[in-house]
Amino acid sequence: RAGMDDAYAIGPPAIVFPAVRRYKDSLASELDLELREDKCAYFMDGDAMHAHDAAQHGRGPSIAEMAGSIPRGCITDGNGTQHYGIKVYGVPIGTDDFVRVYLDYKCEKVLGTCAHISTSLSLSHLQSLWTCVYSSFQHHLTYWAQCCYPSCTQAALHRFDVGLLDCAKQG
Repeated sequence: RAGMDDAYAIGPPAIVFPAVRRYKDSLASELDLELREDKCAYFMDGDAMHAHDAAQHGRGPSIAEMAGSIPRGCITDGNGTQHYGIKVYGVPIGTDDFVRVYLDYKCEKVLGTCAHISTSLSLSHLQSLWTCVYSSFQHHLTYWAQCCYPSCTQAALHRFDVGLLDCAKQG
């Protein structure tokens, strides 16, 4: 499946990774385009990865060998712990912790922008501040709230709501 300049392949590793290589070759030969594997990522649950590699046990390539230079998608939290997943059309797909950490980062980024604009507008442009908070910032996390499980979004969305109210109250 592809959308804009993003393409996604889903399936068993023994089928997906060779298909990605064929896609890469086709892009190069037919369109003179380069698929940058360093901008690609794959996600496979850790238990499934270990089970696959254990089942292969010398009879075939491991997931890492099949992936080649395509990295396993991950995000690192503030404690340095890696959580595995990928983004599909901007939606975090992976372990619950991957989704939570991703949404935390997005929430912090939007609230930082909101705080900066709130400080700039609060004293002399209250109507503009309210317009930004109501019409722009409140919609930033709505997409993820619709696409991710509530158990993964609840903490980030609560913090976002509190942050938006704080920005609005500065006026």
